[in-house]
Amino acid sequence: MRHLLLACIAGAARGSRLAIDFSTDEAFSITIDGTQWLYGGGASLGGRVLRPSGLWRAIKGKDARGTYKGRARRYGALEASYAVYADAVVFTQRFPDGATVSPRGVDGLASEWPVLGPSAQRLGVLTFGGRFMETSRATKWTGAGSVEGGAYGGPFVLFDGKSDALVVSAASEFAAHSHAASTQNASAVAFGVLGSVTKIPRGFAVATVLTLGQEGVTAAVRTHGQALLRAAGTVRPPDYAARYLGYSTDNGAYYYYNPRGDYETTLRAVHAYARRERIPYRYALLDSWWYEKGSGDGVRNWSCTAQAFPRGCQGLSEELGWRFMLHNREWSADNVYRDAYKFAVEPPLALPLEQRFWDDLLRNASDWGMIVYEQDWLYTEFLGLNATLTQSVTGAKKWLTQMATAAARVGVTVQYCMEMARFVLQSATLPAVTQIRASDDYNPAGDSNCTPPACNPPVQVDTYYIGTTSLLAWALDLAPSKDSFWSTPTQPGNPYGDVAERYPAMQAAVAALSRGPVQVSDGVGYSDRELILRTCDEAGRLLQPSRPATALDAAFHRSAGVGDGPL
Repeated sequence: MRHLLLACIAGAARGSRLAIDFSTDEAFSITIDGTQWLYGGGASLGGRVLRPSGLWRAIKGKDARGTYKGRARRYGALEASYAVYADAVVFTQRFPDGATVSPRGVDGLASEWPVLGPSAQRLGVLTFGGRFMETSRATKWTGAGSVEGGAYGGPFVLFDGKSDALVVSAASEFAAHSHAASTQNASAVAFGVLGSVTKIPRGFAVATVLTLGQEGVTAAVRTHGQALLRAAGTVRPPDYAARYLGYSTDNGAYYYYNPRGDYETTLRAVHAYARRERIPYRYALLDSWWYEKGSGDGVRNWSCTAQAFPRGCQGLSEELGWRFMLHNREWSADNVYRDAYKFAVEPPLALPLEQRFWDDLLRNASDWGMIVYEQDWLYTEFLGLNATLTQSVTGAKKWLTQMATAAARVGVTVQYCMEMARFVLQSATLPAVTQIRASDDYNPAGDSNCTPPACNPPVQVDTYYIGTTSLLAWALDLAPSKDSFWSTPTQPGNPYGDVAERYPAMQAAVAALSRGPVQVSDGVGYSDRELILRTCDEAGRLLQPSRPATALDAAFHRSAGVGDGPL
């Protein structure tokens, strides 16, 4: 009779190939074609293991993912449920009455469900994590120790080196969702609410999804990302900066905090040189040199300073025929807006709290030529404020949503920079976000820390991992940006000293093949027009592939030790 009951439970929790098979009332296996990939079970809150306070009850329905069947039960303040679709399983935590928990830090969890551990199956794992997602890598799957967890953690992909791959990520409340080593089993990965959160409001729910792909890692990640977009109903608008050639003054650029006179004069000189050389720049990225900083090196006043633009920036876009991609960073506690708009002020930083602020800020910037708003230093704003970490489980989501809503209202798009994977996933609900920085800042001198096998031969650290991070970007219809590059090796008068760009052609090729922005950052007199024109036509329209260049599945297989492939 017991075996018959378990067979009925497993049958009710089976998709086409993916299934949850229960061995006891709480312990289960995630199986593919009957082979165990993960074991699971258990729920906890605030580090305390919870006992069931009711029986499982059947659930079923239909949503954007398709039809599903599953079960739900209460564990005290937490209601746990799972729903099995044809190619996915969604685990959900709900808090019908809310909850108060002791803080467990950004590397821990306030709640746990499900808890998933490694089986005896030999698998690899590709994990996305870090700021700029720079720790994204493939390795052997051994459980919690093989994936990036906590605040810097993100989606990960389990794969067998053949055709099957299982993508695991947040399915909702992406900014608050997290995973970490379980308090119940250190080798297992638990999923739930970020550990810094102390108050979970009534009715709050957070979900984790496992998506089965059957054509390898790349196809599985794409399928997973597209499902997240469909669930949110998100369709991204065209992105000007990902379609036309741009000029950059970002870190690594010749004129990064290195103008000739003022920046108004410098940009005019760059524009005049580009016209003479017939280099068809269509916009310019203006980095953090153009506005005033305050406490904590945050933004005090996001408007053109007299030092940068003695005659003002209004009208410059029309004069040059360029649009602008405008950089921004975290907000200072002494910013000039805090008396007119509501802010969470936590010296030295602050966080805007109302939609009206973002509407006014981005409308004013679009009036003088902004077409892309670049939000940089995302991770420091997120980690530096209680308003995003502890005071509200939805604080970070509201911040990002207000920003993107304002951008959509004035017809500009958003680039995320110094982003964590949680922000990349949150963009699945925010159509105005169209780009992410898929690598660190450009460095014309390269980086000696980038050594084989990651870089063989050693090359710029900003370049080598874009093939991995671009995969997640592509899955979510985001344009991955590699940052700018010099088109010639040596450029005297740059702010970095006696340095040289050893691989200009490689830099240009990576930028073009990224299907994201292509931005040149040469000094006046130092551009290679022929090389630049290999990335675009005479009108500045980028020559792009149909999808970003990404690492091969075989490369992930080799890194994880489950197959052969290139380094």
